[in-house]
Amino acid sequence: MSPKSGRCHNSETSAPWEDMEPVDRYVLTDLPGVSTELALNSQRRGIIPGVDVVAAYFAIWLGPNPINEALKAV
Repeated sequence: MSPKSGRCHNSETSAPWEDMEPVDRYVLTDLPGVSTELALNSQRRGIIPGVDVVAAYFAIWLGPNPINEALKAV
């Protein structure tokens, strides 16, 4: 996190991750085969090029080692 801006940035993607409050919601939208769109509270924050981010995100639930096996059944 940058102390001056209060924003978190991934050094590889320069995605505009920001600190969140309990009511805030991030949405990652897969743009198939191209990139991932990042939105905070329905406001577009940027595009993360490539497919690695969305693949890693979905693997949390659907990958071979999900954080909770019961999530795969939903």
